[in-house]
Amino acid sequence: MKKKLVCLLLIGTLTLSLTACGGKTPDAPSEPTQSVEESTPTQSEEVENSSEEQTEENQDAGNTNEEAKTIAPDLKEIFVNTVKENPDATPEEIAAKFKECPQVQFMADTMPVEEGWLNGFNKLDDEFEVKGFTKGAMFAPMIGSIAFISYVFELPEDADAEAFEKMLLDNSNPRWNICVEAEETLTAVEGNKVFFVMAPALQEE
Repeated sequence: MKKKLVCLLLIGTLTLSLTACGGKTPDAPSEPTQSVEESTPTQSEEVENSSEEQTEENQDAGNTNEEAKTIAPDLKEIFVNTVKENPDATPEEIAAKFKECPQVQFMADTMPVEEGWLNGFNKLDDEFEVKGFTKGAMFAPMIGSIAFISYVFELPEDADAEAFEKMLLDNSNPRWNICVEAEETLTAVEGNKVFFVMAPALQEE
């Protein structure tokens, strides 16, 4: 009887030990998981990096716009406002107003112009002549090495101002001054008056 009990105890002990050994599985290694977590950026990090890149791109774009800034828009605004306030103003009177622009960084003067060859218009033909206006005035720097030229033209009442404006643009040459080049060309039409300007980038003060 004792032998039977001993045998049963031994069998039970072996069964339990085999079950315990067979059911236990080794722990999965944790290093690969840590490696993946370290190399894969989280969603918040991706958003942060993307925002930083967009900010840098916007800053670069802003710098580019600042570098290309000219006085052309300011002069165009003066032209439009002057003609609206006084439709009978002559081209010389309008051009004289440009001297009041605080952005003008050079000594400038105005002078009347007549139909014919004018500075700034030789893009398609060196012999091109500006015709079709009754009165005209030029606003330009006293030093010829500056890539700036501006005109105000008065056309006959029945003239096609838009066609005249297009003719100026088609024949304008930002490098008419050879050594320097204008950064921006702008035009405007108010009634029978046409504004034209080619201007260099503003210098940082």
